[in-house]
Amino acid sequence: MEQVTKVVFLLNITKVGVSACAWAVNLVVVDIPEGITIIGDRSFFGCKSLKDIKFPKSLTSIDRFSFACCLSLEKVDLLHTKVNYIGDSAFERCTSLTEMKVPDSLQELGTCVFRDCYELVPPTSSYINVSNSNLVVAYLRCIQSDDADDADDADAAEDSGIEGDFSSFPALRSSQGTLRMWRFDSERSNATQYDEDKLAQIQAKVMEREAYRQSRKYDEADDVRVCLEMDYSVQVDDDSRIWYFEKS
Repeated sequence: MEQVTKVVFLLNITKVGVSACAWAVNLVVVDIPEGITIIGDRSFFGCKSLKDIKFPKSLTSIDRFSFACCLSLEKVDLLHTKVNYIGDSAFERCTSLTEMKVPDSLQELGTCVFRDCYELVPPTSSYINVSNSNLVVAYLRCIQSDDADDADDADAAEDSGIEGDFSSFPALRSSQGTLRMWRFDSERSNATQYDEDKLAQIQAKVMEREAYRQSRKYDEADDVRVCLEMDYSVQVDDDSRIWYFEKS
């Protein structure tokens, strides 16, 4: 596959087959035609020169490792598609990926979809683990909301005192993207029963709720709040932007 520089798809096919273009290391651009609904496992795995992909509106599924190790891939736009499923490690180790737009139709995510995609989220953000696919998507949707209505978000940021401006990071260069910073209040908690991994999991859930709130997805945010209360006995203080364990 090393000599492949261009891919032409046959008419009337609905799926890019398993490992169809894997290790086509000189492939730079791919235009996937309308009618294709599934990109199969490892279809473009290891296409290290691939920079530009055009996805069809008909696309519904991106399977496991489809674009893993596409080291030059910088942007992925799925907003116009019908994608409802992205499989395990589909974009793992896309180390140049700085922008990804996901559609509202997306319902199911595999594990480690964005593992080692360190440019996709603020690299200093300990609360956004790129191995947590759901948290990354919540963050991406937050950024998309910012892009869709920058003026309103800028006013909201000024009114609410949002901290933690991430506008210098690659994923946010064209937006007013911010996330309200939250902290754990140990003085109001009895957290001796939790280790650092557990605290990190809870911090991720708190930030997931925050991303939903900023995306104005209040029902989803409330679901996360209920989860925090029921599963972890965690309370959140929206005024002070702190979270703590409710003492029994």
